Amino acid sequence: MTELREVGLRDPARSLRLAREGDLRFPASPEEPERGWYEVRALVDLKRTDETVTRTRALIEKHPQSPFAHDMAKHMLTHPMTHPTEVGYAKTP
Repeated sequence: MTELREVGLRDPARSLRLAREGDLRFPASPEEPERGWYEVRALVDLKRTDETVTRTRALIEKHPQSPFAHDMAKHMLTHPMTHPTEVGYAKTP
């Protein structure tokens, strides 16, 4: 988590790799929602929209009370980036 937090949003490919590695090594850790948040943000920056929405929904379902899940729901689902007719189209969080 320390390395993931240090990398932050500067290197989305590395953040994505670190988040996924963390999930494999520590699948039920308390940091899972935070890792998911970094993963989702990396997917947005990498313009992998379908994966972003799928991962966001899975994390929200698994951790509905997490502040990270609330943030993802707000930015990824309430204001989706997938189509001009959707609220918040093309506005990155």
